[in-house]
Amino acid sequence: MIPSIAGFAAQLLSLLEIVKLEPARRPNFRDWVYWLPYIIAPVIGGFAGYLSFHDNTATFTTLLGFQVGIAAPLTLKGFANVIPKIPPGN
Repeated sequence: MIPSIAGFAAQLLSLLEIVKLEPARRPNFRDWVYWLPYIIAPVIGGFAGYLSFHDNTATFTTLLGFQVGIAAPLTLKGFANVIPKIPPGN
């Protein structure tokens, strides 16, 4: 439960950044595609928490669960940002 909440918190960070944008550049909040990361990030965080703590070899603490849950979606986002773009025709 805690890692899923942390995955949702990771998405709230991006929502806080939208406040800094000028109104013309803000996303359309009525589009369902915009809200998809708010569903996927908690699932990723919860899955990472499950993988980390399901076999009881690691000691679960609330802080550690939060760290695992928030790190998983942010790490995947970082990996996706470094994929090089291949020009068409190559």
